Amino acid sequence: MNNDIGHLAQTFAQTKGRAAAKTFVQTFLSLISVTVIMYLAGMQDRFLQGESITLDVDYLQGALLAGIYGAVAAVLSLAMNWTKD
Repeated sequence: MNNDIGHLAQTFAQTKGRAAAKTFVQTFLSLISVTVIMYLAGMQDRFLQGESITLDVDYLQGALLAGIYGAVAAVLSLAMNWTKD
């Protein structure tokens, strides 16, 4: 019986870990996608107006950080919901 409980706990932890990883990746990709699409739309507008196109590394770095922070917040929210169960 002890082995069954250990296996159940391990399975539970693996399931929660997968859910947390999935939440992190989905949120990160969603935020990055929205930010990069907005950035590319701005680049397209500048191109169509005949302006030069430059790659703003600081903007993209900020987008990556926003994606990471948002994903961490989503995982923390997920963990808080687990503790309520």
